[in-house]
Amino acid sequence: MTHLEIDQQGTPPVIAGLWTNSDEVIGKQPDASPETELDRFPIQEYLPDYFYGFHNNRIYNFSSNENLFRQYALYGGTCHMLISTRGCPFTCSYCGNAAFVKVYGRKVRERSVSDVIAEMREVIKNPYVLYMNFQDDCFFSHNIDWMTAFCREYKKLIKLPFIVRVIPSMMDREKLLLLKDAGLCWIVMGIQSGSDRVNYDVYDRRVKFDSVKAAAEIISETHAAPFYEMIVDNPYETEEDMITTINAMASVKKPYICSLAHLTFFPGTPLAERAAKDRIAEPDAYLYRYLLQIDETYLNKLLSITPNIPGSLVRWLNLSADMRKPYHDTTLNILYFIVKRVIEPAVFLFITMRSLNYRPDWIYRTVIGNWKPTLSRMVSRYLGKSDLEFDQKLKLAKQKMPELFEDNPLDPP
Repeated sequence: MTHLEIDQQGTPPVIAGLWTNSDEVIGKQPDASPETELDRFPIQEYLPDYFYGFHNNRIYNFSSNENLFRQYALYGGTCHMLISTRGCPFTCSYCGNAAFVKVYGRKVRERSVSDVIAEMREVIKNPYVLYMNFQDDCFFSHNIDWMTAFCREYKKLIKLPFIVRVIPSMMDREKLLLLKDAGLCWIVMGIQSGSDRVNYDVYDRRVKFDSVKAAAEIISETHAAPFYEMIVDNPYETEEDMITTINAMASVKKPYICSLAHLTFFPGTPLAERAAKDRIAEPDAYLYRYLLQIDETYLNKLLSITPNIPGSLVRWLNLSADMRKPYHDTTLNILYFIVKRVIEPAVFLFITMRSLNYRPDWIYRTVIGNWKPTLSRMVSRYLGKSDLEFDQKLKLAKQKMPELFEDNPLDPP
């Protein structure tokens, strides 16, 4: 009998991490130890032959239809998404890592420099690839020796602009300068809230805003393009917290792009369990609200345009509901229209060009490779539309596949 066979008594084989149902008795096998040798896994291809998409009521193989793939791919397919680590040093209450850490532990596991470089050397054989987009929760988890070796090999063998993510309190000037010299163009930093109370008491995120300001100053020195992520629509956040956040973001070194995301209660996370217990959200609430579909409230609008208007104007507008006058609303709506449709795209273009060291070849390839999705987003924003019309797509899915939505207690607003 092999280890995968069931013996005559019906005892299931011992396979780590497997749930079994034997004689109507449900049991769980012991958890498998997390794989520490990440180089054992196959590298991620840019366009594998198993990529398929549904287009005009037909299923297409994207690897055989690259032009069609670029219509659907993020950034027009100019970016290759990859990771050099697994895990995160933080366990924020809203994040899936807070659930994963129970299985994989808190240790951040990493690939070798040679393995990461080998993946990218295969990817750049496709001439359409322009950027490497590292999806690590915090690229700065790597120590200085790994970072030094990576930057040396990247400059020699890859020679493309790249994007990384960082946690403010883990910002390191020496590492950042190494990365910028190797080709770093965009740096994504999660801030989530400008209120220390919210970050500590709600998000269990041990990052004080002072470290955000310090990290932003270092990023500004390098001229890498800063992209700062914030969470809004938080039912545990007070109006005072939101006002604090706006004032805090107004003090951050400019220019930068601010991205807002609707607080999504992902299943298995501590915050989702807390919200369900407090009857604030249903366990499957994440299915009914796209995370980029934020509420168009007064303070959300003001936070969104804060990077692109003077601090004095932010402070004049940043008032509680009982303090605001009609002229505050009118002024904000006018500014919001102008900033989102004119100023923000101009700032985005400027910091992108600067991050690419004004190299005409990279700027040209960026514009050519991204003009279609960029134009689409600009038109959508000008018309007041979101990038993804989630409600309309959900409505269509309910019409086409009603069986998926039967007996569901929730209904999208």
